[in-house]
Formats: sequence, structure tokens, C-alpha cells
Amino acid sequence: MVTRIIFQLGIQICLIQTFYFGSRSGVNNGIISVIFSTGVLFTALIFYCLYGQKLTLWDFAGCVFIIVCVALIAVGGTGEGHGGGKSVAANLTQDEKTVNLVLAVIMAIVTGLVFALNSLSLKFCSDIGCGEAQANLDAMFWMFVILFPGFLVFA
Repeated sequence: MVTRIIFQLGIQICLIQTFYFGSRSGVNNGIISVIFSTGVLFTALIFYCLYGQKLTLWDFAGCVFIIVCVALIAVGGTGEGHGGGKSVAANLTQDEKTVNLVLAVIMAIVTGLVFALNSLSLKFCSDIGCGEAQANLDAMFWMFVILFPGFLVFA
């Protein structure tokens, strides 16, 4: 259960940081969230190394497309025009927006890695006979207990 709590907290913290930097970059956070798909690459690599699972040609092609998309988003600049609400990037210089974009992309990739490690944790739970649903519920309860006071302060 401890590893499940760690990974659930890790996912939430990575998501918060990714969207924070994404908002400060001026880029649409919907585009940044596409990078979470790198979790597929990390999962494939981890499960290949630990369990010998191999990718099919279609799996490999999908991974290549994900890498290309991440590269194009990273070099594409911050862009303008994300919909709704007050822009938190309005008073930032272009250099500050670019730094925040790079940080958002890095955090999105780290989030993908944490998603993959989360999958590994679920596999471990399954292998030892622990119910995955119960492990998730327990971990999310403790994540709530840990994060809720912070949400009250910043809400």
C-alpha cells in the first residue's frame, strides 16, 4: 500500500506542476497533456526489461509517433490563444514563457514516467495477490488525507 500511496501522490504532484508551468508558458494545456502519452513508452521499456514483454510492429509505430509529437510540441514554441480565463502568462517575457514551456514538457514526461511506474506497482500488487481496486482505494484515501489540508489553504 505504501508504494501505491507514493505513486498516487507522485502523479498528483507531477500533474499540478505540469499544468502550472504549462499555464505560465502560454501554451494550451491540452497540448501539454498529450505528452502524458510518453507513459506508454516508459511502460513498454520497463516491462520489456523486467518481464521480457516485446512490442509488435504496431506498438513500435505508435511509440515512434508519440516521440515525434513530443519533439514537435517541444520545438513549436509557446503559441498564443488558449481559451477562457485570465492568462497567467500575460505579464511574462517570451524568454520566461519559453523556460516555462520547457519545464512543462519535462514535467509532462516525468508524469508519463510516474504513470509507467504506477503500472508496475499495480502489476506487483496483482502478483502478490493483493486486490488492485482495494490497493487503489486505500492509496487514494491516504493521498486525500495528505493533500486535503493543502487544498484548503490554497483554495
